[in-house]
Amino acid sequence: LEAMPAFMDSFPCLRDVSFANNSLTVFAPSIFKCIMIENLNIRGNRLTEIPPEIALLKKLSVLDYRDNAIIFPPEDILSQGLTVM
Repeated sequence: LEAMPAFMDSFPCLRDVSFANNSLTVFAPSIFKCIMIENLNIRGNRLTEIPPEIALLKKLSVLDYRDNAIIFPPEDILSQGLTVM
């Protein structure tokens, strides 16, 4: 996959979502409407940023972003957890 599906908001009750090991470069805005997500695996993609809208996922407790080239937010912010974003 090179992009997250635009229809993610059709599944608002998703809890575990994995887009691991694809070629994603950006988040689809529709994923931020899936407010029940607890675990989001975006490991092994080509993402360079995690948008501030990630904070809309209030139930998100696990975000696996390893093996991406994240430059924003900086690692020192990410390491503090989602609540500082």
